[in-house]
Amino acid sequence: MDDVPADKPSSPPAKASEVQTPAVTNSGSTNPTLDAPSKLSSWAKNLKIPQPFATSQENSPTGNAGKSTFSRFTSGFGLRTSPKSPASDSSDGASATTQPGFLGTITKGIVDSSKNAVKAVQVKARHVVSQNKRRYQEGGFDLDMTYITENIIAMGFPAGDLSSGFFGYVEGFYRNHMEEVIKFFETYHKYEPLFEVSEAVKIIVPEYLADKYKVYNLCSERLYDASLLEGKVASFPFDDHNCPPIQLIISFCRSAYSWLKEDIENVVVVHCKAGMARTGLMISSLLLYLKFFPTAEESIDYYNQKRCVDGKGLVLPSQIRYVKYFERTLTYFNGENPPGRRCMLRGFRLHRCPYWIRPSITISDHN
Repeated sequence: MDDVPADKPSSPPAKASEVQTPAVTNSGSTNPTLDAPSKLSSWAKNLKIPQPFATSQENSPTGNAGKSTFSRFTSGFGLRTSPKSPASDSSDGASATTQPGFLGTITKGIVDSSKNAVKAVQVKARHVVSQNKRRYQEGGFDLDMTYITENIIAMGFPAGDLSSGFFGYVEGFYRNHMEEVIKFFETYHKYEPLFEVSEAVKIIVPEYLADKYKVYNLCSERLYDASLLEGKVASFPFDDHNCPPIQLIISFCRSAYSWLKEDIENVVVVHCKAGMARTGLMISSLLLYLKFFPTAEESIDYYNQKRCVDGKGLVLPSQIRYVKYFERTLTYFNGENPPGRRCMLRGFRLHRCPYWIRPSITISDHN
């Protein structure tokens, strides 16, 4: 009973030695069971298995050819097949990233096309609104703006900012946009020092380092944040299709003249809402004040030819009459407001008034 278990452990090592001896010494045996590992080995060599696994297999402490060949085959097969799964994952990832990129390109193209279409409609709307007025179309700008002289500019209202209210913001679609107007001033009328100026000098003499433009707003119905134009905005408001008091014209001309004489490069920018009638009244008066022309007719005609293609800028009879009033003020009162006198209105008569209009009159002292 005790000898049986002693013989069992001794028999497996003997069988192991019998298996190992033919594999190492009898390489040319015709036994099919022994030739199978060699054929498998020669077939496995044709797989061109990477070197690190081959060397690691040669250094293996076990000498079993069948096991080494099989392990070499399985390890090599695993090595050749395992990179394929990450490759497929990467290809899937590449296709996944390619697909959003393609959609992004299409989306970007649609957005760009929409922006170009909106821009085209906007430009068309601005040209329609500007009607017969000349536009500034140089240097990439397209603005409702005209140089009346080298230092006097007439333009439409700079809209598009929320500080001018809801309607002023909406008007930025078809009128001069504030951002484009600011860009224009910074491009052509910005102060550029010839040398670097210290901060101390900027504090002491800031007026000499300021930009070369000043904006005059004539609108009583539209305002905007003056800080957008670095605070260089003066307001001389009066209603559309109306005339200002003579004193307002005198104050405007004095302010503009004071700004122009500070520097030869300074410019005056005058605008109302459309930049035509009220602007024409004030600029024509300024041309008289600066002695560009001796009479109101010449000044008005010059402005009309410069501002409008058809020469019809300042056409309202009442506004033309006030330019003539200002001419008389310059001629007979040396540019001073004449003393007032009491008048009595006894009546008025309207000729050729349409029957569907109910006539009315408003008497005001512009207060």
